[in-house]
Amino acid sequence: MSIEYNSALTFEEVFKETTGFLPGEENKLKLQIKKETERRKKEEHKIGDMIPSSPVKRSAGPPPPPPGKNNLTIGNANKLQRSPQMANLYRLLRYKLESNGSIAKNSAAKNSTGRQNSKGNTGGIGDALAEIAQRSQYFQKIEEDCIKYKSSILEIQTALVAFKTTNITELLKFHQYVEDHLKNLSDERQVLLRFEDFPFEKLETLRMAAKTYHQLEEFVSTLKGWKFTAPSGKMPFSDQLDKIESYCKKIEKKVTPIERDKEKEMKKFQSQNLTFDYKIITRIKEEMVDVSSRCIEMALKESKQKKEAGKAAKLRRAISSMLWRVFQFAFTIYTFAGGQDDRADKLSAELACELQT
Repeated sequence: MSIEYNSALTFEEVFKETTGFLPGEENKLKLQIKKETERRKKEEHKIGDMIPSSPVKRSAGPPPPPPGKNNLTIGNANKLQRSPQMANLYRLLRYKLESNGSIAKNSAAKNSTGRQNSKGNTGGIGDALAEIAQRSQYFQKIEEDCIKYKSSILEIQTALVAFKTTNITELLKFHQYVEDHLKNLSDERQVLLRFEDFPFEKLETLRMAAKTYHQLEEFVSTLKGWKFTAPSGKMPFSDQLDKIESYCKKIEKKVTPIERDKEKEMKKFQSQNLTFDYKIITRIKEEMVDVSSRCIEMALKESKQKKEAGKAAKLRRAISSMLWRVFQFAFTIYTFAGGQDDRADKLSAELACELQT
């Protein structure tokens, strides 16, 4: 179906001849197009079912027809089909839009937008982000902190740059002084970034040294105050041994990487004129050896009590198992600490003798 364009025809006549409907009956036209589309899909499925799954050898026939209109017809298996009314609808709609100036207006608007974008997107995303930042309570709070705590921050900045020490006690005091001045900032990083040349690296190194030392100090304090109670039904010695073994494993997990990275971290501290007292690791190991000695004393005491009560024969296997476990724990501490004191050495020998009797 084709229609030669005749400028003498009215829009209604062109529309009627092209689609078979009058203007205002677009819904009927859409329904007809939908039905036509569904009909073609059904025919395509039928054609697809008729095509064999494996190629069939055929005798040579006449050459295919030259390319043209008839190549894309409903009878072909190709999913892309020519629409007889598509070209006519395009001409019709173009005529309608050009007559009321819609195309010209849209083109002008598009060109105007393109020209505006090509000039560097003035006033675009940058201005929008700036406006959001100004209105955001979060950024407002940061700006307020910059003003409110300016003198305090500048004081800390100067103090950090100038601070030098080889004494861990001085370092811990200075760290507390810095934290007291920065604790009220709503977003520390964002506020400090607004102060030129703020020594972030030195601040982080200071914090790392203080945090690590406080953790190690806590280990020393906990080990020194560790309490063992006389074995009972509510708290057998095996349960107490479980707890101290678990805590010592936690210490070893923390201390081992600190010892491994000692040289690298010392250079880092020195580059920032800071220090770290690695002697605290020796104190931790000494306290661990002391705890293991107390474990041996508890185990020997329990073994002796059971012997005196005449229960040694009945519980011989259980007592031997307990003593052997304590010896293993003591040996683990000895290996980690790299040695033991005279007291631990004497108790270990006594425990070994008890195991062999």
